[in-house]
Amino acid sequence: MISLERNITRSYIDSLITIFVIGRNSLNPIGVGILGAGNWGRKLAARYLDAEQDGRVRLVKICDVSVVALGELLMAHETASINADRLSLEVRDIMQNVEISAVHIATPCSTHSAFSRLALESGKNVFVEKPISLNSFECRELIDLAAEKGLIIEEGNYTQFNRALQATREIVRRGDVGKVRYVRVQWSSAAKLSEDVLFDLGPEPIDVLGSLLGELPNEVSGVSGSYRRLAYNELVHVFAQYPDGVFAHIELNGLHPRAIKEVVIVGSDSTVDVDCLNQRIVQYSEGKITEIPITPTDTIAGEIRHCIDRIAHGRFGVDPATVRTIGILETVQSSLWTRVPRINHRDMLQKPDHVGEQIPILETAVGLLEIVHKGANKTPIMNEGELNPDLVRRYFMMLEKIGLVDGGAKLNQEKTYVLTTKGLQFLIDYYESQRLGEITDNTRRVLQAVGLGTV
Repeated sequence: MISLERNITRSYIDSLITIFVIGRNSLNPIGVGILGAGNWGRKLAARYLDAEQDGRVRLVKICDVSVVALGELLMAHETASINADRLSLEVRDIMQNVEISAVHIATPCSTHSAFSRLALESGKNVFVEKPISLNSFECRELIDLAAEKGLIIEEGNYTQFNRALQATREIVRRGDVGKVRYVRVQWSSAAKLSEDVLFDLGPEPIDVLGSLLGELPNEVSGVSGSYRRLAYNELVHVFAQYPDGVFAHIELNGLHPRAIKEVVIVGSDSTVDVDCLNQRIVQYSEGKITEIPITPTDTIAGEIRHCIDRIAHGRFGVDPATVRTIGILETVQSSLWTRVPRINHRDMLQKPDHVGEQIPILETAVGLLEIVHKGANKTPIMNEGELNPDLVRRYFMMLEKIGLVDGGAKLNQEKTYVLTTKGLQFLIDYYESQRLGEITDNTRRVLQAVGLGTV
C-alpha cells in the first residue's frame, strides 16, 4: 500500500476555516442555473422546482449542449412544468444572467473544475457534484478563488443527509457492533458512465468511510480493469487500512446492471448491512436478524436546502474533507496497476532470480521494449507476452510517458512505436543488471520514474 503523506498536505487542509460574511436578504428568492440536463441534472431540476414552493429559490435556467437531453427534460413527468424559456444550449446564458447568483454543476466530472472556475470568475456561487476536481491542486485553487471573491463553492454530499447512514454512524459510535474490524463498500451505477469510475463513483464511499469511522486511512491501494471502454477504468477495487487495525474494501463498479450502494460493517459483536439507496439497515447478531426502523429522507432535497442556506446566510469555505478525499483518490490512482504477476507453477519450487523476483512488472516492460526494438524500431500495439490488449496499451502509455518509446506514428490505423535513445540505453542497462545480478543506477532511476519505488 502507498502512504498518504505524499498526496495530502495536512497543514494546508487543516488551516481551512469557515468564514462568515454579511448575508443577503433571505426574503429574495435565490436564482439558480443548472449546468447539465442528463440523468442527475433532471433529478436536480425536479427538486429545485419543488423547492420553489417555499419562495426561497428560483430555477432560472438549465443548460446542456445536447438538444436531446433538454428535450427529455421537457417530457419527463417530474419536470413537465418547465417551459422552453428556461432551457438553453449556451453556457453564457447562465454565466451572464444577472438573475442567477448560484450555478449547480452536474456535467461529467472531468469538466467540473473548468465550469466551477468559469462560474466563480463570473461572480456566481457554485454547487458542484463530486468531485470538484480530478486533482487536489486544482481543488485548492478553486477554494482560494472562491475565498478571494467572497463566494461559496460547495461540493455535493448527499450521503450526509441519508438517514440510514446517519443512523449507522450513531450505531457505530454507541458501540453496538463492538469493535469495528472490517468494512466493505459496494458502489455501482446503472447509468452509463462516461468517466473513470475511480473519480466518478469513488468520492462518496471515501466520504462515507470517513464519516462512519471518524478517521482517515493510513494507507490505500487499488487494482483496476477496463473491459468495454479501454480509455477508462470501469472496475476499481480499493483497499484501505485505517487506524486501530480497521480494514476497508471498496468496490467501484461501472459494469454492474443495477445501481448498488451498500455498506457492510463487521464488528466484534455484530454485523450491520446498510442499503443506502433504499435507506434500510439490517443488523446480524448471534443468529438474530433485526431490521432497524428508520424514516428515509430525500437526500437531494436536503443537500439543496443546505446549499441555499449557505448563500442566504453568506457562509463560504470548504469542508477540509473535500480536499482530503481527492488526495486519497490521487493516492489510489498512483497505485493502480492492472497486471497481476502470472504464476508459473513449474518454477514455483525453484529459487527465483534476484532481479525478476522483485520486479515482475519491469520484466513485462522490458519484453515490450524488445518487441519494439526487434521489429525494426516500429510495431503496432499487439497482444504479445500473453497480456490482453488493454494492458499492453497501458504499458506503452507508461513507456511513452517516461520517454523510452515514441508513439507518434500510425500504421493501418494502429499506433506504432519507435524505441528512443533513452529506451535503447535502458535496455542495455537492464541486460547489464541481469549479468551483474543487481540493478544499475540508471535502471533504478527509471524504476522510480514509473512508480516502482526502490526495489
